[in-house]
Amino acid sequence: MAATLLIAFALAQVEEAPAVKAAAVVEMTNDAKFVPAKVKIKVGETVEWKNRSKAMHTVTADPDKAKDKSNVMLPEGAAPFDSGKIRPGGAFSHTFTVAGNYKYFCIPHEAKGMIGEVEVVAADE
Repeated sequence: MAATLLIAFALAQVEEAPAVKAAAVVEMTNDAKFVPAKVKIKVGETVEWKNRSKAMHTVTADPDKAKDKSNVMLPEGAAPFDSGKIRPGGAFSHTFTVAGNYKYFCIPHEAKGMIGEVEVVAADE
């Protein structure tokens, strides 16, 4: 009985939270591109980026990390975000809570033009 309770407790500790369904999925490619390059979602929705390439990528919307500040755009009131390194086959999700236009880039491939955009509109649009 005690062993059964311990196993049940251990399993309960590793149960993951349910995944949030992405309103848009963007793939990162071997050609150092975000595909599609621009997506449109509503406030409160999530974008998921999937690394389908053989290289590491990032999803970075932080002007302090950009070599060219024009590669980043955040609406007023939105906090910068950065996925960190996404390994091949990995993914990153971000839920957008502020309406406006976001421009982001991949740190290792910024010079190659790996830049994407998310347009976030009010939930009632």
